[in-house]
Amino acid sequence: MAEEEEEEEERMDEEDERRHAIFAQMWRHMMGEMVGRGEQTNEGLIARLKANQTLKNPQIEQAYLDIPREYFLTRELKDEAYADHPLRFSKMGFNISAPHMYTLCLENLNIQPRDKVLDIGSGCGYFTILAGYFTGPDGFVLGLDLYDHIIEFAQNNIKSFLNDEKGTALGMTFDHVKFVKRNCFLPSIDNMLFDKIHVGACCPDAKIQELYDQLVIGGTLVTPYGDRLIKAVKGPDGKMDIATLVEVRYSDLLLPSSAEVKEAYKQIEIAKANRIVVPPDQRAVQFGHMVNNKICSDIVFEVQGRPIYAHKLVFQLSTPSFYSTIEHEKIVRIDRFNTEAFLSMLSALYTGSCTALPEYWHDILDIAVSFKLSGLEKIVKSKIANQPLTEEICTFDMELSKLIGKEQYSDVLISVDGKLLPAHKFVLAAQSEHFRRMLGGSFKEAQDNTIRIFDCTEAIFLEVLQFLYTGRCIITQDNCFGLLEQANFFQLNRLTAMCELFWYDHISVETAASVLEFAHHFNATQLRQFTLEYIFNNVHEVTKTAAWKELDIDLISSVLIASVERAK
Repeated sequence: MAEEEEEEEERMDEEDERRHAIFAQMWRHMMGEMVGRGEQTNEGLIARLKANQTLKNPQIEQAYLDIPREYFLTRELKDEAYADHPLRFSKMGFNISAPHMYTLCLENLNIQPRDKVLDIGSGCGYFTILAGYFTGPDGFVLGLDLYDHIIEFAQNNIKSFLNDEKGTALGMTFDHVKFVKRNCFLPSIDNMLFDKIHVGACCPDAKIQELYDQLVIGGTLVTPYGDRLIKAVKGPDGKMDIATLVEVRYSDLLLPSSAEVKEAYKQIEIAKANRIVVPPDQRAVQFGHMVNNKICSDIVFEVQGRPIYAHKLVFQLSTPSFYSTIEHEKIVRIDRFNTEAFLSMLSALYTGSCTALPEYWHDILDIAVSFKLSGLEKIVKSKIANQPLTEEICTFDMELSKLIGKEQYSDVLISVDGKLLPAHKFVLAAQSEHFRRMLGGSFKEAQDNTIRIFDCTEAIFLEVLQFLYTGRCIITQDNCFGLLEQANFFQLNRLTAMCELFWYDHISVETAASVLEFAHHFNATQLRQFTLEYIFNNVHEVTKTAAWKELDIDLISSVLIASVERAK
């Protein structure tokens, strides 16, 4: 019986291959490729794509030259590597889109350096590696597929390409390109959002929102949807701007069963209990939120009659020459420049990156030249030229570390452990909700410029300041609980996670009970869950320690309840 089934599968594969051969011949005939077959080289394919106006972006052309399609096909398909039609991998059970469709998707996704890209239905890995080519090593590309043998095929293709002379010449390792076996509609543990999403199969109508939800604000999705290939861009308000690119016919994405969804959630809970996730450093974003914010503002720009609130500290550190012209001013009137462009200029100074829409680039460049903002001028010029920056630009954020505990530009004192530490209201308000409410309201601290910190040593609070100013600090076994206490009080979620990660790496039988107590007391939920798992796995040893015997009875009860829930 098994032999008959194998013979039937082989017969069906052979039929698929014959159908593909007939289709390929018909396609070549329709596209005028039967004569001369001049397209059957990489250069010939590129020339044809350019001639019919499909390929317009020179960077995509260079990507095709640097990473030829033939390296990602099976031996029997290599002769058709540069024919502009889809190819069927019969024995593996998937198709690869025609080069003109790859080009259309890449043109509309406009993948940029440092982008995070999701490639759903990664197949042979060709689109995935092209995405990695555009993101560069500072980006991230995740290829999803449903079957191990397909993922292995893609990984081997990339490995073979990089081992070839052509791949070696690129000088890229593509370590930032990863493949995972997972249905795109199943939950993932990290809930990562992506700048760009490419889908290689038709998304069902009931599931399209789930793809939208995986995009960052401003992110782009290109996917077959019904009988169309659509481009969907997420606006600032989360709404999708959808355009039809072309009519298409793709097979549907496979949907997970309810049992698969349930199992995925179960595995996520287990995985979460055994890992600590540290949120990304959001200081630049938080500084950006201070643009045109009245809190701690000490200068107002009236741009075409509209008041825009700003903070001199940003100019002091990032553009000293411009600061010298406004040092003694409280209101500066500006009528020459566009209001939105001026706000975009401020955002770039506060965050160290220019994310303005292209329509404002030339206006921002005019502002940068007029105000002698040399760093911003270089950033905008590189964007207009569509070229990467060739030098590191000194930014406000990079200069902040020099001010920790220093009187230079300080406008507030921190009273802690009998000492006075100079600080800067703008930094405190930007990075901590606690300080933002304090300094933005009518609290005494906002008026007398002194903030009193209780039950904390000078050494620990200096580390808190180090974190607020740089996103980093030194965590040790001696100061970790103290830092965790301050992180909880000042609502510094990332510092909390950093402390949790420290104990994740250093927990022991002797410290487990104490770690659980502090995690519970200071709302360190990740650490609490991990510590519970650690105790469950080492219950006999932990319950014999002195720290366990001193544990609060209510906390011990919660451990017992959690163990019962875990056993269900």
